[in-house]
Amino acid sequence: MMLDQLRQPKGVVGILSVVATLVLALYGVAVLVALVITDEEMTQRDEVFVAVIGALSILGAVGFVIMDRQPWLGAALAILGSIALAILWFWMIVPIILGIVFITVAVNRARAFASRTAHA
Repeated sequence: MMLDQLRQPKGVVGILSVVATLVLALYGVAVLVALVITDEEMTQRDEVFVAVIGALSILGAVGFVIMDRQPWLGAALAILGSIALAILWFWMIVPIILGIVFITVAVNRARAFASRTAHA
């Protein structure tokens, strides 16, 4: 059922919504798990920063899930999560591109849902 919601609207935006949700959720969980199990010595400030990045990524995934009911709140959360993804891996081009693609998908998806509810 949730995958059907994420695939809306149909087509490329729907497919990318599923991909974005999975990437953001898995990335956020991986960051938080790595923070807990790592033996690296980190300052408390660094630990808080990494925890916030992981939490924002998970919230980004939640944004895609709730977007069919709350289009702009979902888009805002998806955008925050996408920015968090890009910030922690700033030196790699793929996460930056994925972050931009996910932001574009979030805005286009929110527009589709907003226009659908406005016409209903």
